[in-house]
Amino acid sequence: MRSAIGSEIIQIGNDGNLLPHPVRGLKELDEQGIAERYDIVIDFSRYNLGSKVWMVNLCEHSSGLKPSKDRTLADALAGKSPDPCVGKILEFRIVRNPAKPDQSLVPDTMIPNPDLSNIPVTAKGPSSSDALPARTRTRGR
Repeated sequence: MRSAIGSEIIQIGNDGNLLPHPVRGLKELDEQGIAERYDIVIDFSRYNLGSKVWMVNLCEHSSGLKPSKDRTLADALAGKSPDPCVGKILEFRIVRNPAKPDQSLVPDTMIPNPDLSNIPVTAKGPSSSDALPARTRTRGR
């Protein structure tokens, strides 16, 4: 997926989980699977009132089983794909300025990774046969 006019996309999470650090400077998002979610931030302050900004699907499917190829932005916007899902999928309309200037910023650290260095590691876990149901274990074990 891509912004039609090349706006910077900042990815801050996926499937509802914050990333440790935002991924900045993106122009495109990776392919998404069914029910997969990306949490993103786009700064709309650079656009004039009356502007429209689109998210565009570039990923073409032919059978519904898996993607067949990615289209260029120009091809997707020109409708050159036989897949009706390729093209503009979401439109943002810039209709007014905010009531108060937006002072929000995406922090460099979203959620720190925990320090796991002091957690003891078990040297030996259960044997693989302990995880098997009793009827599949060999006799005498």
